[in-house]
Amino acid sequence: GDGMNANATCHSLESALVEIERLRYACAEAYQVMGVALLSDKRCWSDVDAERALDNIFAAANGEACPHPDLLPWPGHAP
Repeated sequence: GDGMNANATCHSLESALVEIERLRYACAEAYQVMGVALLSDKRCWSDVDAERALDNIFAAANGEACPHPDLLPWPGHAP
């Protein structure tokens, strides 16, 4: 009865929390790798675009609201 539903709900919540943590870790990795890549190649991206993209990745890695929801379409600014 209700005990089985509670267990299923608890398992679903636990699975969702594990997935959130996995995605945050992936964002943290992407932030480090892309930070170096984007900021070192001035021919491809403007500093503003790179900074805004990194801001969004950083926020996602920390469970915060996206500071630049208008980032797309990419790139938004001419290099």
